Amino acid sequence: MFDKVILITVTQTPNIRAIQGEIADMLKLKLEKHSENGRAQELWLCLNSKQKKRILFIVNNLWGKFKLMDIGILLDDDIKKTLKILITTPDERVCTSMKCQKKIHLELLSEDESWNLFQTFAEIDDQRSTVLKDVPRQICNASMGLPLAIKIVGSLFNEREDIEWQQAYEKLVDSKASDDEDKATSCLPSTKLSYDHLPTRAKKIFLLCALFPEEYRIPSEDLVRYAHGLSTNERSSLELMRSSMEATINTLLKSCLVTRSSVKMHNIVRDAALWIANRTDDCKILVNVDKPLSTVAEDNRIRDCFAVSSWWFNENPSFCQLHAPNLKMLLINISAHGSLNSLDLSTLTFEGMQGLQ
Repeated sequence: MFDKVILITVTQTPNIRAIQGEIADMLKLKLEKHSENGRAQELWLCLNSKQKKRILFIVNNLWGKFKLMDIGILLDDDIKKTLKILITTPDERVCTSMKCQKKIHLELLSEDESWNLFQTFAEIDDQRSTVLKDVPRQICNASMGLPLAIKIVGSLFNEREDIEWQQAYEKLVDSKASDDEDKATSCLPSTKLSYDHLPTRAKKIFLLCALFPEEYRIPSEDLVRYAHGLSTNERSSLELMRSSMEATINTLLKSCLVTRSSVKMHNIVRDAALWIANRTDDCKILVNVDKPLSTVAEDNRIRDCFAVSSWWFNENPSFCQLHAPNLKMLLINISAHGSLNSLDLSTLTFEGMQGLQ
């Protein structure tokens, strides 16, 4: 039906240049302009020149009204015949604000569908569930028909002993009962339960993955180097760290907490990871995507943070003094700003961050 399908993910704080770059890559177009408006014009001209080809844009995970013109998609009367747009969103009001022609509701899984999915990941049959007094079904029902939550909690119970089922169910119920008003997501109880059963090292890497923006593909080599920098074992080599990291990533993959695309964390799981981190005394994390680092420095929460990352891309990175005595890791994105030679490091100071590793 379509000659080309282009998938773009729009996060809650969209990076227009990055989205334009992804579209250009799919169209095999080299963007010459530097400004966002100029790049949008280049993409629009390219799409107009391909009017004989049918193209489907899937705009994934849209959280609010978004001007498609900003990235170069302009639906005039001529291009509408060949270019179609499909939007996925957790909020029906977005469909209204985007003036969607048709809405398709995706319902939660039914009780039977949920149980079938849970059985697949937990590798349990009806007979064993009955022996366990239907505790597995109750655990499945606690996931409220959310496929991701079912996969996470189902993977956790794969090959568990009978006594562990009851203990974990009681913990899951307690977790749901203690959720406060600012709870991250409806996947939080299952994610927190799975997190609690991870080895110590896997817990640390899981939380480090939350330092990256939504939908970010994390190179495993980056995780290796960050883990090596945070390691207290000075004798550990990078080669040994790589093999250890591969085993840790496999643990997270089997737990359905990340996916294999480099290493990628689902937005819902990432929200839960940040919720967990910021309620842990020695693992508090602050991720900045929408303001200069100098503004972040004024946030008193930074004093208690174990790790801070800044992905603000609308200006050159500015280095300022941070009063963060507990900070072990500071991650600043400079990839969107060209050469390292263009960075002004004259104001860089580590005063107030003596704990950096």
